[in-house]
Amino acid sequence: MKAGFAATANVIAVDWGKLSGALSPVDLSLIGDLEDLPLYAEVVKNVPVVGKRIQEFIVFLQDNGKISGPEQVHLVGQSLGAHISGFAGLYYREVKNAKLDRITGY
Repeated sequence: MKAGFAATANVIAVDWGKLSGALSPVDLSLIGDLEDLPLYAEVVKNVPVVGKRIQEFIVFLQDNGKISGPEQVHLVGQSLGAHISGFAGLYYREVKNAKLDRITGY
């Protein structure tokens, strides 16, 4: 890694497929009507839930000595994943009265 980052890092990917309404990749050629697609509004309802679980996992890592604190956390999310990362940061601040070091959304 460059720019002064540690020589090692852990990357944790979150698969929220079941909560995002897609049990498997959607083959758009098989979709006849829009109502066959997962409803966006229903998917959005799960964003805070996933953010809360990520916050709980970060606290678990910290409480068990796997990370020393929020300065060792960088969340990255794309689209609704960016919102999930933001919720995780919000919930972390509520629980630990501290901010996660970095959240990147795009």
